[in-house]
Amino acid sequence: MLVIADATPLHYLVLIHRIELLPALFADLAMPPAVRAELVHPSAPAPVRQWALTPPTWITCLEPPDGPALPAHLGPGERDALWRGTPEPS
Repeated sequence: MLVIADATPLHYLVLIHRIELLPALFADLAMPPAVRAELVHPSAPAPVRQWALTPPTWITCLEPPDGPALPAHLGPGERDALWRGTPEPS
C-alpha cells in the first residue's frame, strides 16, 4: 500500500529524530511537491528544511493525479496528500 505523507507528521518526526519509523512501518511512501514546498519553506525549522532538501531514498516525490476538486479551505499540501485513487510510482 502506498502512503501519502502530509507535512505535519514529517515535520515533527524529523524534529523528534524519529523519521526512520516511517520506512520501518510502510513499504511505499510518497511526498507530494506541495508538501515538500511546505517543509523547505524559510519558516520551517532548519533540520526540517535540510531533511526535505535531500529526502532519503525511501520516500518518493510524486505529483498527485487529477481528481475531483477538494475543499478550498485545505492548504496545497493537504489537498495533494488527499489523493483520489493510488498513483503508480515512476
